[in-house]
Amino acid sequence: PLAPYTPWSKSSPAEPNGETYEQALRRALDAIVQHGAQALVVSLGVDTFRHDPVHLPGAGCKLELEDFEAIGAVLAEARLPTLLLQEGGYMPDVAGAAVCKVLSGMLHALDLS
Repeated sequence: PLAPYTPWSKSSPAEPNGETYEQALRRALDAIVQHGAQALVVSLGVDTFRHDPVHLPGAGCKLELEDFEAIGAVLAEARLPTLLLQEGGYMPDVAGAAVCKVLSGMLHALDLS
């Protein structure tokens, strides 16, 4: 898999923060672009948010809301047609805020805001 914090990313910390997650995402996207992808489909699991109600210590990411904006910018920088499929995130107000940040980051990176 080319997803951050899967076996493809062997040097990943147990609970990545925004910076380490972004680094892994950039590596994954570089590989995807080099492979010649013509589009990007993202399973956007916002349950990686530190304050998601099902977040268990030691069981996932420690992302803050601002990290989701950076993730959106990185996705947009690939300059591929992108489909986001929202999955994960179990409180609508929390999940909605994270998804809005991803979209905002994408719009800013594409200079569409």
